[in-house]
Amino acid sequence: MKLRTISIVSFLLLAPCVGTAQTVWESSSGESSVYLKDAGLLSINFSDANVKTALVRQISTSRIRLGAEFKVKSTEGFTSLFEEKEFALPEASGRLFMGRVSEPPDSQIRFLLYGLQVEYTRGFYKLASVDENGLINLQDKNFDGITGTVLLNAFVDNFILPGEFLWGISLSYGKRNNLNQLKKVDVRKTIASDTNDYAIQDSRSGRMGQYEETDGIKLNFDIIWYQKWIKNRFALGLLGRYDGTKDKKPFVPGMGIYFLKEGAPLNLQGGLTLEWIDDDVRLGLQTGYAF
Repeated sequence: MKLRTISIVSFLLLAPCVGTAQTVWESSSGESSVYLKDAGLLSINFSDANVKTALVRQISTSRIRLGAEFKVKSTEGFTSLFEEKEFALPEASGRLFMGRVSEPPDSQIRFLLYGLQVEYTRGFYKLASVDENGLINLQDKNFDGITGTVLLNAFVDNFILPGEFLWGISLSYGKRNNLNQLKKVDVRKTIASDTNDYAIQDSRSGRMGQYEETDGIKLNFDIIWYQKWIKNRFALGLLGRYDGTKDKKPFVPGMGIYFLKEGAPLNLQGGLTLEWIDDDVRLGLQTGYAF
């Protein structure tokens, strides 16, 4: 069973109980400061190799919103859920969200959404190393991390420029690791070989380098601009990601172009992002279905 199967299963589980459409905007790293208002979501981020499903619901007639999100991620691309009857998914996380919606009267602000979120991440990683005797080791590393987030979103009309703007900012603090900064490697073990130089090998993917876990601050912001003169069929975005655990260039700027459903500017159908990460350019691709 492959990772992509999870997206189908999650959709079937959540489809009977969802409301109006809205979606999440992500960078290539899977980070965002824009959250759901009243919706269900199924999305795939190809750059971050994650599949996500989420649901936010209004509580009775109040302005309170409660939500939950589940995300599975393969650190080395698409992978099997089980290997030799053992759970083999590299990383999974769950989030619980509580927020409140405000609609200020006689204002350019269409709505405000502010809230709190708690996230738990569980990871199962393979770390490769070479000891002082030149022996190659591949060891298992488990990760447990809890992160708390405060956030604010606003949908505003005609702010400086004509059109509509979706603003998002979030501040997080919690335990993280540097796995994505380590080098991807394959560790191969020769099972058998013959005199014709043929060999049967068992190959395992992993990461090589100094693995670290630390607590730190993370700040995300997104500014999405819609243009009414093209019927809001696409939007332009500016984004920023700050990770206080990174020693080298902790701030990552970026931009994006997003394709939207006609008549539903908050319903993302696809998007491309461009980010400058450690002097390299990373192109991100995401697609989603809000229901």
